[in-house]
Amino acid sequence: MSEYVLRPAIDGARGPIVYVPGVGGRTSFIAQWQHPESPVAAAIWKTPGRSTPVVQRGGELARALAEQGADEVMLVGHSLGALIAFEAAVRSPGRFRALVLLAQYPPHAMRRYSHEGRESLSALADLEAAVPSELAQAAGFLEAMREVWLNDYKAAAEYEPSARTDVRIVAVGAAQDKLSCDLETLAQWDRYGTRIQVAMMPGGHNFVETLTGDEFREMIYAFVS
Repeated sequence: MSEYVLRPAIDGARGPIVYVPGVGGRTSFIAQWQHPESPVAAAIWKTPGRSTPVVQRGGELARALAEQGADEVMLVGHSLGALIAFEAAVRSPGRFRALVLLAQYPPHAMRRYSHEGRESLSALADLEAAVPSELAQAAGFLEAMREVWLNDYKAAAEYEPSARTDVRIVAVGAAQDKLSCDLETLAQWDRYGTRIQVAMMPGGHNFVETLTGDEFREMIYAFVS
């Protein structure tokens, strides 16, 4: 049984969209993307309190998709989730129609944080600010979430790609995001694959969380025809 769960279940669907979240694993916003004829499944990591290498998480995601018999999957990964999605494609290339990698430079070009750097990340403050006040006030909640976030940053900092992939890659940057706003750097995903396309979207690093369902699907299908 995989350490990932897909919600909603895709049960042998052909051509499903599967979203792999970034640091912290936020997926609640995909409720706004759902459509009865074209649901979007979230890949939810079941053991967020444990620091697990990206390569291993990619293997677990590939296993979860295999367990549900998914085919022609459009795998959409955001930030850390883009790296996990890439590793899933390395392990099971025949299962995927395309990888859409959002707000993530290729591994050799991405920013990597030391332990001290992770502790002082301004992004942690942004993540904490996004937590609803009723949860932030719950005993130990922010402390537990901070550990999850730091584990995710650690996994990204230590990541080295295991191989190349022949799965089509669409690398999408965000125009106001220092981590993905350079199309020339995004195009360097060609070191890791054979079919690469790059594009830019307005907004900051978490732009995907603000998209409506129609906007999300328009983005995906505009790049993956």
